[in-house]
Amino acid sequence: MPRYVLIFLAFLIVIVALEGCNTLYNAKTIDIEVVIPAKMRLPQKYNHVAVKYNNTNVSYNPNFSNYIEGDAIITDTTNIDSVASEIYFEMFVQSMEEQFYFDSVSVLEPSNYSGITIIDTTPDIQIVFDSVNNVLNGISPSKVATKGLASLIKAMQNKKGNKTKIIDPEYGLYSKSEIEQIADTTGADLFLSFDLFGSFDGINYNSYNNIGTETILSLSFWTIYDLQKKELLFFYDKMDTVFWTTEDLFISNPGNFKLVKKNLPERRDAILNAADISGTNFAKLIVPHWIPVQRMYYRSGNIELKSAEELLLKNEWMKAAEIYSKHTTNKNKSIAAKSMYNMAVICEIQGDLDAAIDWTVKSFQVFNQKNEIHYTNCMNYIKILGQRKLDIKTIELQLDPKAGIYKKSKNDQPLD
Repeated sequence: MPRYVLIFLAFLIVIVALEGCNTLYNAKTIDIEVVIPAKMRLPQKYNHVAVKYNNTNVSYNPNFSNYIEGDAIITDTTNIDSVASEIYFEMFVQSMEEQFYFDSVSVLEPSNYSGITIIDTTPDIQIVFDSVNNVLNGISPSKVATKGLASLIKAMQNKKGNKTKIIDPEYGLYSKSEIEQIADTTGADLFLSFDLFGSFDGINYNSYNNIGTETILSLSFWTIYDLQKKELLFFYDKMDTVFWTTEDLFISNPGNFKLVKKNLPERRDAILNAADISGTNFAKLIVPHWIPVQRMYYRSGNIELKSAEELLLKNEWMKAAEIYSKHTTNKNKSIAAKSMYNMAVICEIQGDLDAAIDWTVKSFQVFNQKNEIHYTNCMNYIKILGQRKLDIKTIELQLDPKAGIYKKSKNDQPLD
């Protein structure tokens, strides 16, 4: 046999051997949605919620009017914050309604604080927190909330108006009778009041690296009331940060701030967009919600598995599962392992996390640790599924058991 034929055969043997060691490298990702628990732990399950736009910072406020562009400080008198606060609230309400966590969401008539001076009558208190923000010195949550709100308003209030509004030490911007009235008229058991909003913004320019960063800081303050007990539960205040970064792409004009600025959003658009994001994020803080994620699945040159992949990408999960299930016993170990793994992905999509874990373990056991790529894929997926099981348990604790179990998938169907 000629020498070149031997070399060619040896080359083929090496290729086949390499393929045998790396049969599970052909993978792709699919977009799915999963539910994650609320980060804010309410003391109990509330079924009906009332919300109100109660923003005290509605008039032109010089504390929020200045913004930075490079080395310049510019004053804006258009009062964009008022528009941004309305968008923040609208997106919050929309996101709350989209999650279907509460049986009803009642939106109350907004308050108008134009021309009103807020008067602080809250007593001076010294608040001591532990490492997880629990009050240690016995001060009621209502006094902590109202003092925090009073301090913010005092620091940011612009000018005195013709009318006055007194901050109640126990109920904030409301009185006990007003809280009782809200409870009676809405039938809600939880009340969320949006009490203050403001934003700070600017564009920072690094001429050395030709990088511009536009940053929006959105400040929000909420008070949360239990309408069954007619008491202020706690408050929420947060500074959310949204930013955009770009650089001067015009090499002929290095260090040109104007060119960099053109690649950043218009200031008004940036502020309103940041308010949109912040309002949506606050709703997601309160209720369990769906998020988009990606899951890996295996591809194959097998004709039937190609058909299964097409069905998978069309969201025809059950039809794809029929094909993959048949090939989980394929004599070709690579096809069997791939089919088992893909069955796990479909089970997760359908909300059966236990079955997903079982299929992943079976897929791993085909090669155990002999195939490093497959071993890593299976171990990573088992961790993901384990965390999802913990999340589901947390969500179930956040729900009324009488209301049933929260859907684990948007596509819940039984898998045989």
